[in-house]
Amino acid sequence: MIETIHYNTNVFNFRNLFENCLGELESIHKNFDIVEVEELTGGGVCDPVENTQYGLIEKLFQEVVHQHQFQDMWNNFCKTVIKFYFDNDKILVQKLPSIKIFPSKHNWKFVENIDYVDERPVNFHYEYEHPFHHPMFELNFIVPLIDMDDHNGIFVDKTYFSPNYGDVLIFDQLEHGGYVKNESSNTRVSIDFKALKYKNYDSSLLSDTIMVKKRGKWMPQKDVFNTEYYYKEL
Repeated sequence: MIETIHYNTNVFNFRNLFENCLGELESIHKNFDIVEVEELTGGGVCDPVENTQYGLIEKLFQEVVHQHQFQDMWNNFCKTVIKFYFDNDKILVQKLPSIKIFPSKHNWKFVENIDYVDERPVNFHYEYEHPFHHPMFELNFIVPLIDMDDHNGIFVDKTYFSPNYGDVLIFDQLEHGGYVKNESSNTRVSIDFKALKYKNYDSSLLSDTIMVKKRGKWMPQKDVFNTEYYYKEL
């Protein structure tokens, strides 16, 4: 399943909140002297270095995401746009979203075994694979805060998508990934998160498999994907 829905960017202006912190999003690579991340980062990083994309994500979390204005907007977005997508049934949604920044002209390799499309390396992966180990009952949501293009979009099930600002790309546990190098003149910025209908949650599908979560912390899968740690119920 792959779908695209739309939302009102005037009501849910996440972009404006981010730009108040980092400047024009497409030009983040011009606004900051960003050092390219060279190591594999599929499991996240323990200590974000200030002058990397992860340092900028940390800055966003401290100055925007953890503030009331963003959290109120995020909660309302989930209660209206995302809950409506699920037919207004009770849902579980990631408490706070993940933020992705992919600087223009940078390489970003986060899986060991990459594949190629038209001789360009791509970070193809499944969310249920190591070290992510997301459960099969989740859906993936990608909310781009810029207009993606031919170089900074995403492949889902081998089809290339370049959603625009105001779109939400939704897909289940399909193989996906973007180019290892962002050849676009624009930095890519997106809000990514997981959600599902409450009735589809099945704790029996969770295991003792050890996975990497925040700050390089290793935790059993069953201790992560619950309402105490990861999801909120709406």
